[in-house]
Amino acid sequence: MTDPLLLARATAGVQLLAAAALATGRAPRTSAAVLAATLVPSTVAAHPFWAAPDAETKRHDIHQSAKNASIVGGLILAAVDTEGRPGLA
Repeated sequence: MTDPLLLARATAGVQLLAAAALATGRAPRTSAAVLAATLVPSTVAAHPFWAAPDAETKRHDIHQSAKNASIVGGLILAAVDTEGRPGLA
């Protein structure tokens, strides 16, 4: 895929489906892993603080990247949590 708009829409669709699955308890480990895997490249593309043109933009992008990193951490914990039971995946 080379069309950025199509790629953004596809990513958003995958994230919406995975978030709905996680919220309703359907395949929570898989949906958490999918969300974490899609959030990392989305964050890198949307908040490139290393290339920010000014200090305010850089501060904003660092803040958003740190927020997303904490969300990814929580999603990873949800993805590996077996509640004492091995998962089918």
